[in-house]
Amino acid sequence: LNKLIQAYKEGNFNEVIQNSNEFTDNSFNSLEALNVIACAYLQTKQYQKAIEKFNYLISNGKENSIILNNLGSAYLKKNDLQSAENYLSLALQKKPDYVEALHNMGLLKNKKQQFEESIPFFKQAVELNPNFYDAQQALANSYQVIGQIDKSLALYKKLQKNNPQSCQILNNVALIYKIKGQTKLAEKTFRKSTHFES
Repeated sequence: LNKLIQAYKEGNFNEVIQNSNEFTDNSFNSLEALNVIACAYLQTKQYQKAIEKFNYLISNGKENSIILNNLGSAYLKKNDLQSAENYLSLALQKKPDYVEALHNMGLLKNKKQQFEESIPFFKQAVELNPNFYDAQQALANSYQVIGQIDKSLALYKKLQKNNPQSCQILNNVALIYKIKGQTKLAEKTFRKSTHFES
């Protein structure tokens, strides 16, 4: 089990999957290993296999907020939004301040084109973890989509301070300047973004 966890932490997801046959019974170690294996399937975009493993864990009494969130995330990646919402809701019922589940629920709302409804989830995720880059960026994007340009720009500028060479952030800032009619600032920011790789 420790070897499996170490391989996962090092990003050797295929190695984790290759060693999955060693864990076939319902012992504690096998169920713990199965969680790591399911996460490896999730990381390698083998979503159906991940779903099967997470469901097996739940049927064996391992239903906790982490597994529910991971299962919801796998369904989200497969675009099964109803199943994703069900499991993410269960994860948040068990642990309302679970940052990753809040972020995933926000992503789900965005996929459903419910950008305004995504904002409270992203906001809470950022409040709980101010260094959660993906949640900050998703929140800025949601503000931009619903027309709250100033809030979006403020967040993108904050992100830009922490990631001054991010081409994607600079492009978003330039786009907002363009929307606001600040053409020269938009052009200057866009030119700056071309100096960095995305």
